[in-house]
Amino acid sequence: MDWVIPQTIIEEEILQIEQSFISPIMVCHKIIGYCQTILETYRKHVSEKGFSDEATEIRFFKQDKQIPLSYIIQYSKQLAFELEFQNLVLGMDQDFIIKKIEAINTFFSMHQDFGVYMGLELENRDAFYFTRKHKESLHYMHFQEYRFDPEFNTSHDLLLATMTANRRFLGFLQGKQKVLNVNNQGTEVIRTPLQWTGSKASLVELGISLTHSGDINHGNAPKKEIILLLGDILGVDLRDHENTASRLKNRENPTRYLDYLKSCFERWIRRNDD
Repeated sequence: MDWVIPQTIIEEEILQIEQSFISPIMVCHKIIGYCQTILETYRKHVSEKGFSDEATEIRFFKQDKQIPLSYIIQYSKQLAFELEFQNLVLGMDQDFIIKKIEAINTFFSMHQDFGVYMGLELENRDAFYFTRKHKESLHYMHFQEYRFDPEFNTSHDLLLATMTANRRFLGFLQGKQKVLNVNNQGTEVIRTPLQWTGSKASLVELGISLTHSGDINHGNAPKKEIILLLGDILGVDLRDHENTASRLKNRENPTRYLDYLKSCFERWIRRNDD
């Protein structure tokens, strides 16, 4: 689908916006507007031309649309947070963040079955979740910055985007928490804009590989410590990494992400040889 904007281009533009404005509120507004423009273009194309087959429709709602939509939801949440946070009474900031984190945890508990389906990278219910045939099962969620359209939504595409956005928003909140903790101790903190935007399973796969490579502490570093450190650095909650690791063992291709990294590195070599 040549009308779909590649993920790399969208994320490069988002990074450029983040680096161009000091105000986090302005950053959120700009990114939301940028992604809204993309989705409106997609909406018009789908309305006018539709899809050539079911597989193309599934791919669009499960993958392509997810990128701008999840960023709209994420930055809408961050915008609301920043607007509320700046008006908090001194001493209420930690409680405010904790309540936000609890709300996210409740959300994931409510949608655990679908989360497991996506985490295992299953496909047997894709036609139900990611085509517009089953509108009676729509998971309607209201976001002021996103215009809900039954002809441009499947039963679960908005839910999936909200899950992706909430994972990133959780990392954002945990980063805020660390800043407050360090500031309360009177210590300077170094902040990073880096966030893991791949799957949790891929990061766990990477952590396990690093553990058993023997290249950290001569192979004496605990797997749990390495994986949790990766999660802390990149803003991902990996406390359930043991369950994820078990699912990786049972996957048809347990080294899927490592194979992908290898192909990325080989592509970089070829590009630099040209």
